[in-house]
Amino acid sequence: MPRTNFVPARHGFHFRNDFVNNVATIPFFGNVTTRGRCGGMAYAALDYYHAGIPTPTHNTSDFPGTGVPADGTRLADYIYWRLLNSFTVPTTMNFITWTMHADHATWFFKGVTRWTKEDEFSKLRRYIDSGTPVVLGLVCSRDLTQIGDNHQVVAYGYDFDPDSETITIYIYDNNYPDQEVVLSSDRSNPHFNESTGAIWRGFFVQDYGAQRPTYLDLAISRGIWVSSSHPTLGGHFDCQYTVRNYGDYPAHLQFLYLYLRGPSGENLDSFLGSDANATPLQANEERMIFKASERFSTLAGNHTIGAAYFSERGEWIGIPAGEPGAAREVVISVEKPKEKEKEKEKEQKDKEKDRKDTKEKEVAKNESKEAKELTKEKDRENYYTPKEFAEDFSGGTAGHPSFEERLTRVEAAVGQLSHFISPELRPDLSIGSLRREPDLDSPDSASLRQRLQKQAADAKQAKDGKDIEKPREG
Repeated sequence: MPRTNFVPARHGFHFRNDFVNNVATIPFFGNVTTRGRCGGMAYAALDYYHAGIPTPTHNTSDFPGTGVPADGTRLADYIYWRLLNSFTVPTTMNFITWTMHADHATWFFKGVTRWTKEDEFSKLRRYIDSGTPVVLGLVCSRDLTQIGDNHQVVAYGYDFDPDSETITIYIYDNNYPDQEVVLSSDRSNPHFNESTGAIWRGFFVQDYGAQRPTYLDLAISRGIWVSSSHPTLGGHFDCQYTVRNYGDYPAHLQFLYLYLRGPSGENLDSFLGSDANATPLQANEERMIFKASERFSTLAGNHTIGAAYFSERGEWIGIPAGEPGAAREVVISVEKPKEKEKEKEKEQKDKEKDRKDTKEKEVAKNESKEAKELTKEKDRENYYTPKEFAEDFSGGTAGHPSFEERLTRVEAAVGQLSHFISPELRPDLSIGSLRREPDLDSPDSASLRQRLQKQAADAKQAKDGKDIEKPREG
């Protein structure tokens, strides 16, 4: 039995099509008095379905006296706008042409029965097989004055028995909210009987273009919050989110819910669950659900947490975001205790290593600084500054004798030197190997002595000059 994901109790409106008859204009025909806003409700239901947004939770009790939203309110105006859209698509003309044609075939036309079973049912099957629900235009009128008695519904599934040519179509009929209604026909029946008792001459697949719904009631105002994105398996864990009724009427539900799915899709809802609060939310009212688990999960790995509510009709429905960035679903990674401890131990070791490296760098920096200071100190001790050198040759300073004074002292000390070998220990040169050499007191010896003394004096003067020039060059 081919079906789409459309479910009347979940995706249809929860109040009847009891709107006051409206006058709509069909192009090239004129004004038509409709029975309520069936086309608007069918189009709007598909709008919510394709947008992935739940239809409003409002029910008949929220509209005292009429059973439907009052004209001029946001929801009523949205449904009316979509009703007008349903009469401006090309296939709308079938309501007129099929009303004017017979059920059986004629010389020029197939007739309503064959158009339905041969052409339109084949088209419907292609849509349903591809997973797409469609709007059906149901035709019952045989006179243009009765054209407003025709109807518009949503078809979401079908069955076909080729042996008996039995056709079964599953529809959302907005005159019967939250119910699965069935259209059926077989080889012997030219018409389609509805499970509600209505009889239709035939149906056609109506053109439809999705629009973003302009009305929302129950939605998330503050997204899912978790106490940790990497909780410990079997440890403490908290989670919460807040919803708001953005609609104009009470929002109905059995309870808010936090669902939990394990790494392979396991249902772990028991660790979170519901708030067990079935009180309707009034317009603009907010409600928070908070759940705490002392021994969270039985599995390690990625878990998905989502926001949902359980409807009055027993349907699990995901809650859409009502504010930008409000998370309706989050993924967390549950870690085993040992893995958690290893991770903490690794973090601690990394911190210790960082501290050690930082300390070593500071010590090396200080040692380098001290070494540089020591080198500078030694340089100051080993070398004269230009000022000190100049002072040494200009007479010195207080407490420091000048160069001339130091030289005088050295000469005086040299003059006081005496032989360290006593006369009795000196050798007798008269009997030595040099006894026959001439004495130094001869004229030649005196001349040699003078030359040697002069050379010594010149060498000393040259050396003194060099010693003075070196500090100046530095």
